[in-house]
Amino acid sequence: MDPVSLNELRPAMNLITEPATQLGDLVCGLQDLSLKDGHGKTDAGHLFPEILCTIFSFAFDCVGNGFAMLPKIRTQSSQLSLRDKTSCSMVCKHWRDAAVPMLYEHVVLHCGWQLSIFLRTLNSQSDSFNYRRLVKSLDVDLDAGYDRGVDCDQILEDILSVCPNLAEMAYNPSPNSGAVRVMKRLDPSLLTCLWLGDSMRSESSPDLFHFLQELPKLEVLSMHYYSMSEYEGLSLRLPHVTTLSLICRSWSAPTCALSTPSLTQLSITFSGPFHTPRHRVRREIHKITVAIGHALRFLDIDCHWDSGGTPGPFDLKTLEPCQELRHLVIRSVSSFVGTHPNLRFIDVWRVGNCSTISR
Repeated sequence: MDPVSLNELRPAMNLITEPATQLGDLVCGLQDLSLKDGHGKTDAGHLFPEILCTIFSFAFDCVGNGFAMLPKIRTQSSQLSLRDKTSCSMVCKHWRDAAVPMLYEHVVLHCGWQLSIFLRTLNSQSDSFNYRRLVKSLDVDLDAGYDRGVDCDQILEDILSVCPNLAEMAYNPSPNSGAVRVMKRLDPSLLTCLWLGDSMRSESSPDLFHFLQELPKLEVLSMHYYSMSEYEGLSLRLPHVTTLSLICRSWSAPTCALSTPSLTQLSITFSGPFHTPRHRVRREIHKITVAIGHALRFLDIDCHWDSGGTPGPFDLKTLEPCQELRHLVIRSVSSFVGTHPNLRFIDVWRVGNCSTISR
């Protein structure tokens, strides 16, 4: 075989061109009338449904760690407003077919009239969509109490009873509502993720604990508590929960017998009305980690410290029960005392900024 000059060699892939050239070729191809199989169809309609779904997912889906799977966090971290998302379904039929299932996959409702309209939609007949089967995650926040003339509990029970694929729910009930009775309309065999708002008062604790223990697939849970006496003498076993968020409205950790053998991610928030004495926070954190921290790999601690929130040192001996811990996120600390055998990453948040220490 005769030798070939390097100048005569051509790229193995002739389509490897500059990005601007590729974009120009794509636009020309989309504008080619020979590609259109009918009038009235937009160029964007030629994108495959799978491609549209991938594009939309960047705007519809949330980003973050395991706690981002909580429906409430997903709502807060959404990258587009509801109006922007709805507009995606109005471009053409192909965009609508891709966007509508994503719109109804996670639904957010904040007042009684929205509940009524949503229930009406679920009961409507559509040739294109079965709206009931599209709903997989539901965020209902009725704590504002603006709907005194509307039986929100009954409407919500009707909604939950007709959504066969609902697996995630965030629920902050209206005052004096039968919250546990409403949640019992959920299919316990499907529910994997649950966020409970601060309107879940102590009088419902025994019924609530009984309900939670009957959820065989529950993996992600967020809940509030207000005082030591709320859970006194109660026990709660959650064998499949891997991600737990505790929002403490007092300085004291829960006093119930909590069992979470599969727990690997824990978030603890002390959000009482006053700044918490540092030594007391350490003591309560230690109580929690002794009870449920043996298999933790990720721990997030958020609280209002004493001295007006002035950063101070944090003693790593507080986390001694968490021998498997790899990643710690903590707010408003200036330094660390002691060591930890397996900790590899520490994220320190100060006034909205985060610095990462690895070792």
